[in-house]
Formats: sequence, structure tokens, C-alpha cells
Amino acid sequence: MLIITKNRHFNSLSVILNHLPVIFLLTELFVSKNRKQNY
Repeated sequence: MLIITKNRHFNSLSVILNHLPVIFLLTELFVSKNRKQNY
């Protein structure tokens, strides 16, 4: 039981880590858009 929950937790963690670059790219795009609007 413990091993299963640990694996599940690790899987979700890896998914989040895999999505981090995408989130970073999206935020960068958003910030750059805001900067362009300000200028």
C-alpha cells in the first residue's frame, strides 16, 4: 500500500516537473506581450 502511494506521488511529481518548462514558456510569452503593450 505504501509503495503504491509513493509511486503515485512520484508520478504526479514527475508530471509537474515535465510541465514546468511549458509553464515557464507560457509565462515568458505572457510577460513579453505585456511589455509590448506597455511600450
